Amino acid sequence: GTIGGWLKSVVSLGLTLAVTMVVVDVIFPNQTDIVGNVSNLIGQFTDNGLAGLIALIILVAIASD
Repeated sequence: GTIGGWLKSVVSLGLTLAVTMVVVDVIFPNQTDIVGNVSNLIGQFTDNGLAGLIALIILVAIASD
């Protein structure tokens, strides 16, 4: 229970920081390049075909829980 709660807090903090960086990148273009980094990350998953797509879906499911 304690580790799960701790991990959920860390993931929540990471998502909050990512959204904040997107807002900063919209207001001040090319400051954080978060959109490009996320695109590259998703591209790495999808380059591996079906296995990468399944891994990406699992990662999103875990993060949204």
